[in-house]
Amino acid sequence: MGWTQQAMCHTAPVRVYDRPMRATTFVALATVFGFVAVGASGCHDSNGSGDGGAGDMALPPYYGNCTAPARPPSAVALQLTDAFPGRTFTSPVGIRQAPGDSAHFFVWEQGGHIQRVDATGTASQMQVGDVTNAPEGNLVSGGEAGLLGLAFSPNWQTNHTAYLSFTPASGTAAAGFKSFLARVTTSADGTSFDVAHEQPILSLDQPFSNHNGGNIIFGPDGYLYFGLGDGGSGGDPGNRSQNLMLWFGKMLRIDVDGQTTYAVPPDNPFVGNAAAKPEIWAYGLRNPWRWSFDRATGQLWAGDVGQNVWEEVDIVQKGGNYGWNQCEGFHKYDPNNPNAPDAGPCMLAGAIAPVVDYSHTDPQGGNSITGGYVYRGTAMPDLVGSYIYVDEGSGRLYRLGFDPMTGKATNEVLVETGKTIVSFGEDSDGELYAVSYGDGKIYKLVPAGPPSMTNFPMTVSATGCFSPDANAVPSASLFAYDVNTPLWSDGADKRRWIQLPPGGLIHVNADGDWDLPIGTVLIKEFSVGGE
Repeated sequence: MGWTQQAMCHTAPVRVYDRPMRATTFVALATVFGFVAVGASGCHDSNGSGDGGAGDMALPPYYGNCTAPARPPSAVALQLTDAFPGRTFTSPVGIRQAPGDSAHFFVWEQGGHIQRVDATGTASQMQVGDVTNAPEGNLVSGGEAGLLGLAFSPNWQTNHTAYLSFTPASGTAAAGFKSFLARVTTSADGTSFDVAHEQPILSLDQPFSNHNGGNIIFGPDGYLYFGLGDGGSGGDPGNRSQNLMLWFGKMLRIDVDGQTTYAVPPDNPFVGNAAAKPEIWAYGLRNPWRWSFDRATGQLWAGDVGQNVWEEVDIVQKGGNYGWNQCEGFHKYDPNNPNAPDAGPCMLAGAIAPVVDYSHTDPQGGNSITGGYVYRGTAMPDLVGSYIYVDEGSGRLYRLGFDPMTGKATNEVLVETGKTIVSFGEDSDGELYAVSYGDGKIYKLVPAGPPSMTNFPMTVSATGCFSPDANAVPSASLFAYDVNTPLWSDGADKRRWIQLPPGGLIHVNADGDWDLPIGTVLIKEFSVGGE
C-alpha cells in the first residue's frame, strides 16, 4: 500500500456528525498495536524530505483530546461458575471422570472419602469410597497428607479397576505415615469402591510431614505415573531428589493393569542401571503436587512447588533432571540463603529448565503453584493449546502459551479467583474444572462473555477527533493521507487521517515497512451520496 500526502488544513465538513458508528456512513477509530504499514513514498520523515528511507518520521504536534482508548479486556477472559449448585464437599483435593462415563464425576476429599456426583449437578452426591480405615492402616489426614490421588484404569469399563494414592499410618516412618498406592475394584457403575479388599502396589515411608506429592494419572501409553515429593522439611536436607536410588522427588512410571503388584516398563530410562531405581521416569522435583497430560500431544505438564522464592512449570521428559535441590526455577538455590531473590542462574549440568517461573515477590505472582491442564475444549477457542494453572496462595489463574519451536513462553493472569484452588479436572470434552479447597466447591471454567466496550466511543463527537460544532472539522492534530490504490467500496467516498501519540514516531525499516507506535489513531470516513 502506497501513501500520498494531503493538505494539512481541513475545511470540508463531515456531513454526518454525532450519530452512532454504523454502516454506510461512519468514522472508524482504531487503536494500533505494533501495526506495520507497507511503503513510505510521499510521507514526511523527520526532515520533511519524504524520501521514504529508513529512519523515524514525525507527524504534526499532538493536541486536543483525540486519543486512542485503552485496549479492551482480553477476548479470552474466563470466569468460574459453580459446577454443582447446592453441592459442597469437605476439603476436596481432586476431581475426575471414569473412562467411558461422561455422566458422572468423582470427587475425592482429603479426609478419605470419594464422592460421585451427576455431571449436570442435579442429582444428589453419593459417597462411594472411604479409606479412613483402610486395611493398610488408618488414614493420616491434614497438612499435606490424606487421600491424595485417584486414577481409573484405561480399561475401567471392562475391568472395573481404580487406583488410590493415600497416606495410611506407619509405625516405621518418622512422619508417622507413608505414601501408599493401592488397587481397588469398583462396581460397574462406580457406585462403590471395595477398599476393604485393596491390593497394595507400593509404599514409601515419609521422613517429614510435607512434600508427599500423591497425584496419579494413566498416561497415553497406558502406564501409571506417580508423582512424589522430596520427602519434606526445607531445602531437601537429605538430597533425596537428586538421589536416583530413592523415589523421593521423582516421577515414577509403572505397569499396573493386569499385574499382581506392578511391573517396570522396559523402556523406562534407568532400566538396567544398577545405580538407579528402575521405576523412575524423571527426577529433581521438589513437590509435583498436580500435573497432567496434554490429550493432544501426550506431553506431561507439571506445576512444581518452590521453596521460598520461585514457583515453576515444567514439561516432564523421559529421564529428565529438573534441578532441585540445586535449582529453584531458572535460578540457583542457595541453602545458606534460601530467601535470596536471585542467587544467580542454575548451573547444574544437564538440568532441564522450566517453561516459566514466577517469584513470591512478583505482584503478579504467588507462593504455591497448582498445576493444571493444556486446554483442549471447544467453549473457549482462544485458549486452545494454552496451559491453564493457578497459584493456590494468591488465587491467580494463569494462561501460559508456549512455542516449542522457539522455546518462548508467554504468561498472563486471566482471573483473580479469590479461591484456594488445589486441583483441576478435565471432562470428556476437554473442558476444565477447578477444585476449591476453602469453600468446598467445584467450579467450571467458562467464557466470561464478550469484552466490555464501555471505554470505546460510540459516537463521532465522543472520539474527540473533530471540532464540537455542526461542521465537525477534523482536529489540526490529524494528518490526512490517501492510498495510491484504494479498494473499491461500491460508490462510497472515503477520507483517512492518522495521529500519533505524544512523542510517537513512525519507524521506517530498511525494507520500507512501517512500524507505528502503540496508541496510534487511524480514522477512516465513509460517505455515500454526499452524506
